[in-house]
Amino acid sequence: MAVAIDGGPQFLLPPGIEPDFTFHFIDNADSREEMASFIRLSRAAPDDAVVLDIGAHKGLFSLVHLALRPRHRAILVEPSRPLAEDAAALMALNAAADRTEVLTAGMGAENGTRRIVTDALGFAQPAAGASEGEAVPFMTMDRLCAERRIAPSIVKIDVEGAEGEVLRGARATLRAHRPALCLELHFDALERRGESAGAVLDDLASLGYRFESTTGRPLPLWRLRRSLMAIVRVVAR
Repeated sequence: MAVAIDGGPQFLLPPGIEPDFTFHFIDNADSREEMASFIRLSRAAPDDAVVLDIGAHKGLFSLVHLALRPRHRAILVEPSRPLAEDAAALMALNAAADRTEVLTAGMGAENGTRRIVTDALGFAQPAAGASEGEAVPFMTMDRLCAERRIAPSIVKIDVEGAEGEVLRGARATLRAHRPALCLELHFDALERRGESAGAVLDDLASLGYRFESTTGRPLPLWRLRRSLMAIVRVVAR
C-alpha cells in the first residue's frame, strides 16, 4: 500500500501496519491531531533533523519524519523484539535503513538490563520472574545521545506510564539541545507506578519547557495538572 502525506511525500506500508496507519490518520481523532502535530514539528525542523522515537512500536512516526526530508534521520527505541523487527522491516521496505537505527531496547532513568515478555499484541511487559522472558538493555537518553553524538530535534515519547523515568534520564540532553517533545502522559498508569504527572510536568517546566495541545493551543501548567483524562497528549518546547 502506497500512501502520501497531504499529497506530498509517499511511503509504502505492508499489510500488517495498515491498521496503525488508519488509526493515526483516519479513525481516531486524538491520534489524528497527534500525528498532525508531529508532522508540523518535523516539517519545521532542520533538513538533517534527528527524531528520537521512544516507544517506537512499528515505526510509523519515524517513517513519516524520514519521508518529509531526504536527510532526516531517526533512532527508534522499542523494547519489544517483535515490534522492533516490524519497525526495521518497515524502514527497509522504504529504502530508509541507512538513515535509521532500530534498537531493541528500553529507555529509563538508569542503565541496565531488564527481563521483558511480550503480550499477544507484541507489546513489551515486565517479566514476572528472573527466568522469564528476554533480557533487554535499558539506557538513559543522555547515554544514548552522548554515545552516538546526536542532538535530537524532536523526541517522541510513548511509553505507557514510564514517562517520568525516561525524562529523569534525559535532563542533560534536554538542557543541552532543547528538543521539542511529543509526549503522551498516561496519568492513570503513572499513578499506578506511584508517580505524579504533575511532577513530570513540573520537572519539564523547571527546564524552561512550555506546553501546548496537539492543535497548538497553549496549555497552562495548572490546567494540565488538573486534567481528569487518563491520557493527555502534549507538545513541550
